[in-house]
Amino acid sequence: LRRGLCRRVGRSATSAALAILAVLSAACGPTSQEVVVPEPTSATVSLSAAPTATVQPLLQGPTPTFGSRLVPLTASGALPSLSDLVDKVKPAVASIAVEALTRGIFFEFTDEGAGSGIVVRSDGYIVTNNHVVANVDQIKVTLPSGKTYDARVIGRDALTDLAVIKVEDEGLATVTFGNSNDIRVGDWVLALGNAVSLKGGPTVTLGIVSARGRTATTELGTLYDMIQTDAAINAGNSGGPLVNLAGEVIGINTAMLRQA
Repeated sequence: LRRGLCRRVGRSATSAALAILAVLSAACGPTSQEVVVPEPTSATVSLSAAPTATVQPLLQGPTPTFGSRLVPLTASGALPSLSDLVDKVKPAVASIAVEALTRGIFFEFTDEGAGSGIVVRSDGYIVTNNHVVANVDQIKVTLPSGKTYDARVIGRDALTDLAVIKVEDEGLATVTFGNSNDIRVGDWVLALGNAVSLKGGPTVTLGIVSARGRTATTELGTLYDMIQTDAAINAGNSGGPLVNLAGEVIGINTAMLRQA
């Protein structure tokens, strides 16, 4: 398992996402690259890098404050189960499978890939990373409900590594966006996504915000103003949400530091 980096998002990001969705829906034209932007002001990414150990909360003493959220401890002084939080977010986390046709001199080859996405509008709009859906011929989206859809690209932005895709359905569960400007180093976060394409719904990992404002150079270019987290992120997590303890999306899992 690897720790990772996530793109920051905010309430402004939420507006950005909805604004982008509206603009992209009208234009239906690709623009650029990876980052989840659900409202019109900010977008952020979080990076995850090396293997993480088993998390054993050992907090003792008074109830701690995490950002603006108050999290009660159990009688033993440990953090409570996060299962209710996961149940709140998970229905809106999509698994994305893509195929791209590569034409050789004598043969054609099909390349397959996988990523994650988050449902931002109940009528089927899903935000993911641009690098998940760039230059592909087929996109399949599977939701935790078990439903599978063909998806089409509404718009892409290479600079922010953001893309919006669309499936045809109504009444889908959606995520709630928080504000990544409010997070502090040391805040607890959860990463959800289609890690290593495991069947049966999204994988959930727990960690903290390790740093803010990171710059990382990848094969896709340089990513700026990233959130670093030690929540384990693996191939397939790209495009999935990084959430706070209120169940609000505050980042988009984007890249991992394999050598860390």
